[in-house]
Amino acid sequence: MDNKNLPVKLGMAKSKDGTVRDVNLFVNSNQCHYKAEHCHTFFDFSFVERGRFFQCSDGKKIVAEANDFFVVRPECVHKIETDGNAEYVMYNMEVSEKILSEIFPQGETSYENEVIKKPLNVLHLSNSEAFKILRLMNLSQSTPDIQKSRFYLKLVVSDIISKLITEKETEVNPKANNAVVSLILSELNKPENFTLTIAEICAKVNYSQGYVIKIFRKSGLGLPNKIFLKSKLDFAATLLKTSDIKVISIADMCGLYSLSYFNRMFKSEFGVSPSIYRKKYKVVLPDTGGINNI
Repeated sequence: MDNKNLPVKLGMAKSKDGTVRDVNLFVNSNQCHYKAEHCHTFFDFSFVERGRFFQCSDGKKIVAEANDFFVVRPECVHKIETDGNAEYVMYNMEVSEKILSEIFPQGETSYENEVIKKPLNVLHLSNSEAFKILRLMNLSQSTPDIQKSRFYLKLVVSDIISKLITEKETEVNPKANNAVVSLILSELNKPENFTLTIAEICAKVNYSQGYVIKIFRKSGLGLPNKIFLKSKLDFAATLLKTSDIKVISIADMCGLYSLSYFNRMFKSEFGVSPSIYRKKYKVVLPDTGGINNI
């Protein structure tokens, strides 16, 4: 085989003193990314802070957006492509086998290969998960203590590995999948959650939004945001029938802060506007003169 056609293999960066650490962190952007196809001698853990680009591997293009986290195996040949001058910022961690061996049980390299199974693995983090990861990375950058810096980066690796393990276990276990779906459905039906976003609800029960969307699709339920909207509208209908709360206040209670959007969605679901629905279906309680029927 012609060596000229082989992809470039990038090794771990050297420190200023010439030593090679077992974990490194760099910040890359559209101005300074490595443009040619390449692979590594290490595991590449990458967090997209902002912007959008494509991770290209094996003839496929995977969209990379803010809060995405990629784990790329050493042998994976890949490159980054952007849309013209589109900007992005990505944190890249060079992670050695030594770091992974400290996280996985001793001698469990086969399990490591099962968890980081695909050449290119992607997680979609919630805002709170992304904030935690970014904070640890920033702490690693800000401390002059090499051991502290290593500790913070190792926490990032451990956190991402735990998320990959969770996804792996639920993917191969239909019962676990069903349990996650049931849990999320329960949360989507709670009125106290109606002012939260889907990502915030997922984070509340320790799952990433991307993972929840994936298992909802596998279960044939469609997107959770549609189910969430229906739960809100059903709750709104109940309040319209049983209370004198103003329509705009009901919309706010349901986390639908645009009254025109609330009216449009309600009419789409029930065929009439909220005010007409109230006139048609308002429950009038009989006057018992202060005496309750038992």
